[in-house]
Amino acid sequence: MSHASGFVDPLFSRGMFNTVEVIYALLDPLLEALATDKFDNEAFLPVDRQQQRVLNYNDNLVNCAFISWADFELWNAWLRVFGIGTFLAEFHLMNGMSDYTRTGDPSYLIGKTQNPAFCDFEDPDYAAFFRDSVEVVEAFEAGCMTSADAAKHIFDTANQYAFPVPIRKDALVRAHWMKEEDQLTERDLKFVRNGFRWALTTPLTRDVVSSAETFFRWCAHRPDPHLGQESDSHTRDLRTPQRSGERQERRASLSSRA
Repeated sequence: MSHASGFVDPLFSRGMFNTVEVIYALLDPLLEALATDKFDNEAFLPVDRQQQRVLNYNDNLVNCAFISWADFELWNAWLRVFGIGTFLAEFHLMNGMSDYTRTGDPSYLIGKTQNPAFCDFEDPDYAAFFRDSVEVVEAFEAGCMTSADAAKHIFDTANQYAFPVPIRKDALVRAHWMKEEDQLTERDLKFVRNGFRWALTTPLTRDVVSSAETFFRWCAHRPDPHLGQESDSHTRDLRTPQRSGERQERRASLSSRA
């Protein structure tokens, strides 16, 4: 398991997440082996692949963080790479748990993303975005580009990455983030989703730990107070609807770099 094998660094506190991922992958083949008394190595290969996947992800995540500390703006950009992967995967998982609670159907506990970077609940385009971002940071380390160019590339790519923010009221209620009687219309949800997307793609949010205060600030598209800016005038208006087909175009673009 991740806490006992292949430990990298606790920088992003991913140890428990990774361990749960591997335990979940182990359950079915282990129960089958116990039932049939057959413990063939081939049956446990998916567990090994999942273990290696999460270790590789954490290795790249932490290594690029260490590299990015040479320049704050590059670290600020790399924080987006972590945030986009983590927040979206959490929201997809919360939705799956809510659907499972409502229906009892265990299929909702399995993510739909093929060949993910770390988790099958992550956004389907995240793995390509992550690989591209890793290459850029490593290019800076190798002296092939400046830190400013690397940071700009990551922010530009994040802004072009047409990821949805899958927040749902029923999932928020199940997670006890709000009460059933609390009012949250679809219009409100759109406002919240736009706020999260803005926060994950602008250099003007440094505090990405979601508290009530930061949450409402993100919804209003307001930078962190210590920056002394009232608005993000350098970031495109993320409240503007995406062009039809933009997500498909972006997916093709990211895939070409994979």
